[in-house]
Amino acid sequence: MLRSLVGSEMCIRDSSKRILPAIKLCVNLTELDLSGISKLPDQELAQALAQLPKLQVLDVGALQGTCTGLGDASLVALSRCSQLRSLDITNSPNVTTHGFMQVATQCVHLERVLLRNCHNIANAPIEM
Repeated sequence: MLRSLVGSEMCIRDSSKRILPAIKLCVNLTELDLSGISKLPDQELAQALAQLPKLQVLDVGALQGTCTGLGDASLVALSRCSQLRSLDITNSPNVTTHGFMQVATQCVHLERVLLRNCHNIANAPIEM
């Protein structure tokens, strides 16, 4: 059974349209790396993440000069992944403080978070 998937190495056109439906079928995934796939549709990614209750590591950070489509809907879905330990949402301008706080408060095992260039997350201390 598949436990780790690195989508960033897929050099296919419209990869987000092809990989997101496949991810929904991989319910035992613990690691998912979609870094470098720009413009991931937030609602579609949210639907895929909702199917991954065992997810521990998620990297959807975009390359410098690009951005993800990741937004609060994806983070709300991700907040249900109670085993999440590591999250990279670099270059995700659609993420807000509200979405991030859903993950920060619900994912109690979270140890590592990368938030570079997420300008809609308030620059204030987060109280847990």
